[in-house]
Amino acid sequence: MKRFLIVILILLFFLSIFSSADVWAEGSKGVVGKFGLGPRAGYYKSNDADEGTLYFGIQARGRLTPNLAIEGAIDYRKEEFDNGNTVSKSYPILASALLYLLPNSTLSPYIVGGIGWYNTTVEIKDAGKETSSDIGYHLGAGADIPIAETVILNFDIRYNFLDISVENKDIDYKGWIGTGGLTFYF
Repeated sequence: MKRFLIVILILLFFLSIFSSADVWAEGSKGVVGKFGLGPRAGYYKSNDADEGTLYFGIQARGRLTPNLAIEGAIDYRKEEFDNGNTVSKSYPILASALLYLLPNSTLSPYIVGGIGWYNTTVEIKDAGKETSSDIGYHLGAGADIPIAETVILNFDIRYNFLDISVENKDIDYKGWIGTGGLTFYF
Protein backbone atom coordinates (compact mmCIF):
# COMPACT_ATOMS: atom_id res chain seq x y z
CA MET A 1 0.00 0.00 0.00
CA LYS A 2 2.91 2.36 0.72
CA ARG A 3 4.26 1.73 -2.76
CA PHE A 4 0.86 2.54 -4.29
CA LEU A 5 0.72 5.87 -2.45
CA ILE A 6 4.28 6.72 -3.42
CA VAL A 7 3.61 5.92 -7.09
CA ILE A 8 0.46 8.09 -7.08
CA LEU A 9 2.30 10.99 -5.45
CA ILE A 10 5.19 10.72 -7.94
CA LEU A 11 2.74 10.66 -10.86
CA LEU A 12 0.94 13.73 -9.54
CA PHE A 13 4.26 15.51 -9.05
CA PHE A 14 5.31 14.85 -12.65
CA LEU A 15 1.86 15.86 -13.87
CA SER A 16 2.37 19.18 -12.13
CA ILE A 17 5.77 19.61 -13.81
CA PHE A 18 4.30 19.06 -17.27
CA SER A 19 1.16 21.15 -16.78
CA SER A 20 0.69 24.12 -19.09
CA ALA A 21 2.98 27.13 -18.96
CA ASP A 22 -0.03 29.40 -18.33
CA VAL A 23 -0.80 27.56 -15.10
CA TRP A 24 2.83 27.83 -14.01
CA ALA A 25 2.91 31.55 -14.81
CA GLU A 26 -0.23 32.25 -12.80
CA GLY A 27 0.69 30.08 -9.81
CA SER A 28 -2.17 29.84 -7.31
CA LYS A 29 -3.80 33.15 -8.31
CA GLY A 30 -6.78 31.32 -9.85
CA VAL A 31 -7.95 29.96 -6.49
CA VAL A 32 -7.91 33.14 -4.37
CA GLY A 33 -11.41 33.73 -3.05
CA LYS A 34 -12.52 30.19 -3.91
CA PHE A 35 -13.45 27.06 -1.98
CA GLY A 36 -12.11 23.60 -2.81
CA LEU A 37 -12.56 19.94 -1.90
CA GLY A 38 -10.40 16.91 -2.51
CA PRO A 39 -8.83 13.69 -1.30
CA ARG A 40 -5.77 13.43 0.87
CA ALA A 41 -3.52 10.63 2.01
CA GLY A 42 -0.42 10.35 4.07
CA TYR A 43 1.85 8.49 6.39
CA TYR A 44 1.81 8.79 10.16
CA LYS A 45 3.76 7.20 12.98
CA SER A 46 3.06 8.20 16.53
CA ASN A 47 5.87 7.83 19.06
CA ASP A 48 4.36 4.75 20.77
CA ALA A 49 3.19 2.94 17.61
CA ASP A 50 4.74 -0.36 16.56
CA GLU A 51 5.18 1.00 13.04
CA GLY A 52 3.90 3.76 10.79
CA THR A 53 0.69 3.54 8.83
CA LEU A 54 -0.99 5.04 5.80
CA TYR A 55 -4.12 7.08 6.30
CA PHE A 56 -6.78 8.54 4.03
CA GLY A 57 -9.23 11.41 4.25
CA ILE A 58 -10.85 14.40 2.65
CA GLN A 59 -9.92 18.06 2.86
CA ALA A 60 -11.73 21.33 2.26
CA ARG A 61 -9.78 24.51 1.68
CA GLY A 62 -10.76 28.13 1.33
CA ARG A 63 -8.20 30.57 -0.05
CA LEU A 64 -9.29 33.77 1.71
CA THR A 65 -6.51 36.06 0.44
CA PRO A 66 -3.32 35.49 -1.52
CA ASN A 67 -1.49 34.95 1.80
CA LEU A 68 -4.10 33.16 3.93
CA ALA A 69 -6.17 29.99 3.63
CA ILE A 70 -8.19 27.84 5.99
CA GLU A 71 -8.42 24.07 5.86
CA GLY A 72 -10.76 21.51 7.36
CA ALA A 73 -10.08 17.79 7.11
CA ILE A 74 -11.32 14.47 8.37
CA ASP A 75 -9.15 11.37 8.22
CA TYR A 76 -9.22 7.72 9.20
CA ARG A 77 -6.17 6.30 10.98
CA LYS A 78 -5.46 2.89 12.47
CA GLU A 79 -2.36 2.08 14.51
CA GLU A 80 -1.06 -0.84 16.55
CA PHE A 81 0.85 -0.63 19.82
CA ASP A 82 2.47 -3.11 22.22
CA ASN A 83 3.29 -5.65 19.48
CA GLY A 84 -0.28 -5.59 18.20
CA ASN A 85 -1.92 -6.08 21.61
CA THR A 86 -3.39 -2.57 21.50
CA VAL A 87 -5.16 -1.21 18.40
CA SER A 88 -6.42 2.35 17.97
CA LYS A 89 -8.84 3.61 15.33
CA SER A 90 -9.11 7.36 15.09
CA TYR A 91 -11.23 9.83 13.13
CA PRO A 92 -9.48 13.18 13.62
CA ILE A 93 -11.38 16.30 12.58
CA LEU A 94 -8.82 19.03 11.90
CA ALA A 95 -9.03 22.81 11.46
CA SER A 96 -5.94 24.63 10.20
CA ALA A 97 -4.73 28.01 9.04
CA LEU A 98 -2.21 28.22 6.20
CA LEU A 99 0.05 31.26 5.79
CA TYR A 100 1.57 31.47 2.29
CA LEU A 101 5.10 32.85 2.22
CA LEU A 102 5.34 33.39 -1.57
CA PRO A 103 1.68 33.49 -2.64
CA ASN A 104 2.23 34.44 -6.29
CA SER A 105 4.95 31.92 -7.08
CA THR A 106 4.37 28.69 -8.95
CA LEU A 107 5.50 26.68 -5.95
CA SER A 108 3.66 28.34 -3.04
CA PRO A 109 5.28 27.38 0.27
CA TYR A 110 3.23 27.77 3.44
CA ILE A 111 3.38 27.28 7.17
CA VAL A 112 0.42 25.56 8.79
CA GLY A 113 -0.93 25.33 12.29
CA GLY A 114 -4.14 24.14 13.78
CA ILE A 115 -6.19 22.12 16.19
CA GLY A 116 -7.83 18.73 15.98
CA TRP A 117 -10.53 16.77 17.75
CA TYR A 118 -9.54 13.11 17.90
CA ASN A 119 -12.34 10.59 18.42
CA THR A 120 -10.34 7.44 19.11
CA THR A 121 -11.38 3.90 19.96
CA VAL A 122 -8.66 1.89 21.69
CA GLU A 123 -8.97 -1.87 21.91
CA ILE A 124 -6.66 -3.65 24.33
CA LYS A 125 -6.38 -7.41 23.95
CA ASP A 126 -8.25 -9.19 26.77
CA ALA A 127 -9.35 -5.83 28.26
CA GLY A 128 -12.03 -4.54 25.86
CA LYS A 129 -12.59 -1.26 24.03
CA GLU A 130 -12.75 2.31 25.20
CA THR A 131 -13.44 5.50 23.27
CA SER A 132 -11.68 8.75 24.01
CA SER A 133 -12.20 12.29 22.69
CA ASP A 134 -9.09 14.44 22.89
CA ILE A 135 -7.83 17.76 21.55
CA GLY A 136 -4.48 17.92 19.77
CA TYR A 137 -2.45 20.56 17.95
CA HIS A 138 -0.24 20.52 14.86
CA LEU A 139 2.42 22.73 13.26
CA GLY A 140 4.20 22.27 9.98
CA ALA A 141 5.13 23.46 6.52
CA GLY A 142 4.23 22.55 2.98
CA ALA A 143 3.70 23.75 -0.56
CA ASP A 144 0.96 24.08 -3.15
CA ILE A 145 1.70 23.22 -6.78
CA PRO A 146 -0.92 24.15 -9.41
CA ILE A 147 -1.63 21.44 -12.00
CA ALA A 148 -4.55 23.28 -13.61
CA GLU A 149 -6.12 26.72 -13.09
CA THR A 150 -8.37 25.48 -10.25
CA VAL A 151 -6.63 22.22 -9.28
CA ILE A 152 -3.86 22.34 -6.68
CA LEU A 153 -1.57 19.55 -5.53
CA ASN A 154 -0.31 20.02 -1.99
CA PHE A 155 2.32 18.33 0.14
CA ASP A 156 3.11 19.07 3.75
CA ILE A 157 4.71 17.70 6.87
CA ARG A 158 3.30 18.42 10.31
CA TYR A 159 4.17 17.55 13.86
CA ASN A 160 1.20 16.37 15.88
CA PHE A 161 1.00 17.16 19.61
CA LEU A 162 -1.39 14.65 21.21
CA ASP A 163 -1.57 12.20 24.09
CA ILE A 164 -4.51 9.84 24.59
CA SER A 165 -5.47 8.36 27.93
CA VAL A 166 -7.87 5.47 28.30
CA GLU A 167 -8.41 3.25 31.32
CA ASN A 168 -5.08 1.75 32.37
CA LYS A 169 -3.33 3.00 29.20
CA ASP A 170 -1.59 6.23 28.17
CA ILE A 171 -0.62 6.48 24.50
CA ASP A 172 1.92 8.97 23.18
CA TYR A 173 0.28 9.97 19.88
CA LYS A 174 2.84 12.70 19.14
CA GLY A 175 4.61 12.27 15.84
CA TRP A 176 5.36 13.45 12.31
CA ILE A 177 2.67 13.34 9.63
CA GLY A 178 3.41 13.51 5.90
CA THR A 179 0.38 14.40 3.77
CA GLY A 180 -0.35 14.84 0.07
CA GLY A 181 -3.63 16.16 -1.25
CA LEU A 182 -5.40 17.25 -4.40
CA THR A 183 -7.88 20.13 -4.16
CA PHE A 184 -10.46 21.01 -6.81
CA TYR A 185 -11.56 24.65 -6.44
CA PHE A 186 -14.84 26.06 -7.68
